Amino acid sequence: MARRACSQRPQRASSNAHARTGCNVTPVRVVHAASIALAIWGCVACRRQEPRLESSTDAKAAESVSSAVVVETPTVSPSAAPRPPEPPIWCTQAEPWLSLADRARRRLDRASRAVKAQGVKSLAAPALASAAGKCVEAAGDAVQRLRAIETEPQDAAAKQAALVSLDAVISASRPLQDGVQRAVQGSDAAALATALAQFDSSLPSVEATLRQQTKVIDQRCPRRTRVSVSDARPAVPSSASATRERAADSALMVLVDKGPFVRGAESEDAEIDEFPSKVVDLPSFWIDRAEVTVDQYRRCVDGKVCSRPSRGPSCNEGQALRQHPINCVSWEQARAYCQWGGARLPSEAEWEKASRGTDGRTFPWGEELPSCDRVTWFDPQRGHGCGTHSTAVAGSKPLGASPYGALDMAGNVWEWVEDVYHPRWDAGEATGETSALRVLRGGGWGKDGWGSLRTTARLRLARQISTPGTGFRCAMSETASDSGGAP
Repeated sequence: MARRACSQRPQRASSNAHARTGCNVTPVRVVHAASIALAIWGCVACRRQEPRLESSTDAKAAESVSSAVVVETPTVSPSAAPRPPEPPIWCTQAEPWLSLADRARRRLDRASRAVKAQGVKSLAAPALASAAGKCVEAAGDAVQRLRAIETEPQDAAAKQAALVSLDAVISASRPLQDGVQRAVQGSDAAALATALAQFDSSLPSVEATLRQQTKVIDQRCPRRTRVSVSDARPAVPSSASATRERAADSALMVLVDKGPFVRGAESEDAEIDEFPSKVVDLPSFWIDRAEVTVDQYRRCVDGKVCSRPSRGPSCNEGQALRQHPINCVSWEQARAYCQWGGARLPSEAEWEKASRGTDGRTFPWGEELPSCDRVTWFDPQRGHGCGTHSTAVAGSKPLGASPYGALDMAGNVWEWVEDVYHPRWDAGEATGETSALRVLRGGGWGKDGWGSLRTTARLRLARQISTPGTGFRCAMSETASDSGGAP
């Protein structure tokens, strides 16, 4: 059974001046939906401990998980890319829905503790009812998803165990939602206390159900193997074993498998243009393992296809930084380069999945706050570029690797993607030749704060603008053949 421990972590200022304090929930992440109930019901472990709350806005639980770094694998041709045996499809298809449910239960944890501290008349009480409703909704979505997927006879028991676990979560969360709503409407402190007491009393039977059903699930849906950072070889999704080299510029690409993932964010740290949080399904695609370098971009210039990037004190072109990412390039220049290489700019959705995987993580490497061993950024103690006042060699931070083995998905340079910018990412057309504002993702080496390094952070910029903080990487569909124009 996945266990969660509550501990205090030193405070560290965030980009929006929120201090992260309180209960530090440390989940043992699993690769499949199988351990669903354990992930969702993690809300109860910390709820039993009552940390001091300064205010409802300060009652924010920060998570920390073991880091993941890329596993080095040999380069293979697309046709010969090894594809390890895949787990049962119902395991992999359900995971993003369970990630949504997991975020809902974290809200439930924060809100329930705030209600106990502040009472029925505080704003925390309606938030608790809403959080319980989100938990019910997310678990219900997962139930529908699981039931809709056909399974082989040998998967039937494990699938049923997951459904039983979800139903247990729903059966405990729904009465909490209803009870708190009635208490708020009537300003009834006694009714609120009763609802919380009933919720607490339901925990032993629910946890017993989860333990029993998880044993059945684990027999069919294997967990992800976790190792410490010191081992330097944590496991990553199987797609990280498939790589290809692009002919035009020798760029190494990693494969991101088809399937759904959770896109967007609705957390306290999220900006309004990161809303909403939804499940999005994508086909398989390749994406560059590292950002396009100065040396690679020069090949396109020498081939008289790409225009020269801007030059200046913080621009890498014209300096002895050939293996650093090319910067000071516009969206139009980035797009022209990828087309020259037989590829394209990634869509915003592709970029986000390659960065965060399917478990809804905050940063490409997990939940640990940024540090200079993982990312090139504005470190509060060292300054711009971790004290170098520049970018770093592209792909030189393996501890910051994404679940698919992509490097520098956070920091170094902001990366252009194909999409037109919209204040809501799920509204409007994603592409348009004449649209002025485009999207950049990933944060950079400048003074942006750690909030810009989150996997869901977005930046808008006019397509013709180039700055020392703008760069890019390329992508292509899994079945595409690169017919680039290398001289």
